[in-house]
Amino acid sequence: MKRSIIIILSTLFIFAACDRPDSPLGPNVEEVFGEFEILTPLSSDKETVDFSNDETVIFNAEWTTLEDWTLTITGKKSGAVKTLRDYSTGIDAENGEWIGETTFLPIFRKEICYVELRFDNESPIFYDTITISEVKVNNGVLITDFENGVDPLWPHFYQSGVNFFDNKSRPAGQGSTFLDASGTVPWDFLIGLIEFPALLTTGDTTFPLTSNSANVFFNVMVFGDINKSNSFFIFRFYEDENGDGEWDPDTEDMWVTAEQFTLFTGWKLFSFNYDTDLLVSGKGNGIPESDKILSVEYLLLSDPDLGETRGDLDYLIFTENKPLQP
Repeated sequence: MKRSIIIILSTLFIFAACDRPDSPLGPNVEEVFGEFEILTPLSSDKETVDFSNDETVIFNAEWTTLEDWTLTITGKKSGAVKTLRDYSTGIDAENGEWIGETTFLPIFRKEICYVELRFDNESPIFYDTITISEVKVNNGVLITDFENGVDPLWPHFYQSGVNFFDNKSRPAGQGSTFLDASGTVPWDFLIGLIEFPALLTTGDTTFPLTSNSANVFFNVMVFGDINKSNSFFIFRFYEDENGDGEWDPDTEDMWVTAEQFTLFTGWKLFSFNYDTDLLVSGKGNGIPESDKILSVEYLLLSDPDLGETRGDLDYLIFTENKPLQP
C-alpha cells in the first residue's frame, strides 16, 4: 500500500513539473511550434526623449511564438543607426531599452528617428517614430568636434590644392560639421597636418587627464573611402615633461599611433589606449604620461603614385576607464 501511494505521488509531481510555465527544461511547446500571432503591436513609453538627462526609451511588443527579431532606429538627419536584436516572444525593458547610443556611426543628433521592427521568419513589419530633444552626453575631455569650425590658430600645414577645412555638406560623425581632409599630392607622401594644442582647445596648458595612462583612451572618428585605400594616417601626442609649456625633442617624449589605413567606407571610430597602443619617439623618460599631453597632431598621408586620398576627421575626445561608446 505504501508503495502504491509513493508511485501515485511521484506521478503527480512529474505532471505538476511538466505543467510549470517556467520549467528549466526550456520554452513550452506553443512558443516553439504554435501559430504566430501579434498580441500587442509595437509601442514605446515616450514619444520624445532627453538622453542628456539620463532618460531612456523602452519599446514594447508581444507575440505568441519565439522569434528572431530586429528593431532598427534610424536618425532622419544624421543617418545614425541603433539596432536591438533578440530571440523572444516580445520586447520589454529587458531587451528593448535604448539609452541613446549608436550601433553604426554617425552619432544621433537632436532629430526625429524612424523605428522599424522586423522578424526574420515572419512577414509583419511595424513602424514608429521617436524624437530626440537632447542627445546622450559622452563624458570625457573634448578636444574638438569642429562645430565652431577650424581655428586658424591651430598649427597646420596643407599641401597646395588639398582640402583641410570644416565641412557641413554631408553627414558629420557627430553634430553637423567635420574636418574635410582630402586631395591629391603626386610629389609627396604628406597630404597635410593639423595640430590641436590643449591651450587652444581646453584652455589648459596640458589636457586635464589622470596621470594613470592605462585608464586614458584617445578616440576619434575618421571618414574613409575604400576606393581611396592608399590613404593612411597617424596621430602624434607631445608631452611637456618639465612643465615649461613647450615640447623639446631633445628631452621630452612624443608618442605616435601606428599607421592606420582607411580600408573602409564611411565613418569609423578609432580608440587608442595611451599606455599600450602608442609607439614612443623623442628623448624623454620613455614613460607614457597622459597628464602631460601638451598637444595632439593629425597627419594624413598617401602613396603619391596612387591618386586621391581621404581621411576626414570628427569628434576628437579623451575618455577615461573605457573607450568612447557613442
